[in-house]
Amino acid sequence: MKFDARTISPQQQEILRRTAIALVYEEAYSFRAAAKVLKVTRQYVSKRSCLYEQGGWDVLLSGKRGRPKGVGVRSKPHQCATIFRIITEEIPSQLKVPFVLWTRVAISDLIKKKYDILLLLKILGDYLRRWEFTPQKLVRKAYKQNSKKVQQWLEKEYPAIAANVKKEGTVIYWVDETGFTNKVKSVRGYAPEEKTLELKEDGQKFRINMIFAVTNKGEVSFRRYERSMNQTEYLRSLKELIQSEDWKVYVIADNLVVHHSKRDKTWVENHGYEISLEYIPSYSPELNADECLNRDAKGNINIARVSRSLVELKKNIVSFMNFLRKTPACVQSYFNGRHIKYAAVTV
Repeated sequence: MKFDARTISPQQQEILRRTAIALVYEEAYSFRAAAKVLKVTRQYVSKRSCLYEQGGWDVLLSGKRGRPKGVGVRSKPHQCATIFRIITEEIPSQLKVPFVLWTRVAISDLIKKKYDILLLLKILGDYLRRWEFTPQKLVRKAYKQNSKKVQQWLEKEYPAIAANVKKEGTVIYWVDETGFTNKVKSVRGYAPEEKTLELKEDGQKFRINMIFAVTNKGEVSFRRYERSMNQTEYLRSLKELIQSEDWKVYVIADNLVVHHSKRDKTWVENHGYEISLEYIPSYSPELNADECLNRDAKGNINIARVSRSLVELKKNIVSFMNFLRKTPACVQSYFNGRHIKYAAVTV
């Protein structure tokens, strides 16, 4: 009576495999005769003998089913190396591949055009995992961004600012503006499958603006205003900022036109002992921690309570900003992103 070799222990399976190979290759038993001695099926002996011939003891004793690794691979090593280099160093548009990013479909199209090899997406996914590629969240960058200026900012300009701040024992404020409305951003909620969630909103739209400043130590300061940002509003905010500190303040802002007005620059030059105004490179929002707070605020101010009036919208904004004031760790987390980590607190 034959038994199922899968029901025995791994140690017993190894002994069985070794014995089968010894009978076939050393004692010259036929597959059928060896199977009769070991009380297994002829197919069991045949498969183990085939594995032994293809890869030796390493493949046989690994216990892996199917073909040994590398056997029957359609693309050759040099072809894999070329594709790896291309998707690492270039983007689809450079090669006239009709995709924005290197997705599995895009890579499959590239391989088909270059080597006339058609790979299933599942198999291509195995290749990518073997190459240690992972699906990643998209980071948006402006095509007008000057990479040399960004590199200069990261390697020279910001380290020089940070060194002055450390030497003077002062602080850097990252300043920006944003606007809020009573409209709720796209959110998700749970409901029975056959029931569609509804959100009743006011047809009237309210808007209020805010200028805010954060530090990598978790400090937050903000001020609301209803009209558009102009030179007067921006200058007023800078004056309030230096009045809140007992020492010189370093301010980093983006390149909004208002931030570069002659009136503001003249005032900053006349108060150089109280404030220093710096600018991050143009079209580089990923280098600015304020962008993280902006996204966080817009996604949360109307979550708990939909604003039905301008007064309620103001309350929601103040409530969220006060929450940030009480939780500096949350503000510090804005500086932990991959592109803004250069400005995080260093011990």
